[in-house]
Amino acid sequence: MSFAVLFDYDGTLVDTEPVILACYQHLFDTYDSPYEFDETIKQEVIGPTLKDEIGKLFPSYDTELLIEDYKQYQLQFDASYFKKMDGADEVLEVLQSRHVPLGIVSSRSLDSLLGLIGDWDVFDVVIGHGSVAEDKPSPMGIYKALEMLDCKTGMYVGDNVSDVLAGKNAGMFTVGYVSRMANESALKASEPDVLIYNLKELISLLKRLDV
Repeated sequence: MSFAVLFDYDGTLVDTEPVILACYQHLFDTYDSPYEFDETIKQEVIGPTLKDEIGKLFPSYDTELLIEDYKQYQLQFDASYFKKMDGADEVLEVLQSRHVPLGIVSSRSLDSLLGLIGDWDVFDVVIGHGSVAEDKPSPMGIYKALEMLDCKTGMYVGDNVSDVLAGKNAGMFTVGYVSRMANESALKASEPDVLIYNLKELISLLKRLDV
């Protein structure tokens, strides 16, 4: 099959928000920042790369050192702290039964992704931060996944504007997944091909697309 289905990871397949916020809280408790860790910043840090956000929020420090501190703090949270999104297992089971090539394209580091995927052995390819030269909204990660899967096109599912833009830039069918209502208006404004509120909606969508 030349049509692949690719997913973002954080906030799309798995609810990683509590752990992400705990790690950022650690940084704010430890280092000085010109910003307050308020609700606006808490929404902002969900999605972008650590390099981009930490560099902005803690401009007086070496970004790479703080990223390492973040990652070390995150080690206390194993896969049991990350809850799969409602419908994720069901959707992946359906796709696997149809022999659809599956992949993850995420801004999370590849090592972290491989450690968290756990018992999910359905993915044919996993692309993370560092796998390609540019993160989303660049299409490079999606292009690499398609190349590795020997697919020409497909669908990209994500919960952030950068996911929709990356999918569009790669010429994919884009699905904006509203896993957090705070992100709904921004996702709508990014104009994905389809907007969904539960991953189970993908099953009927894929039937309509004859996938």
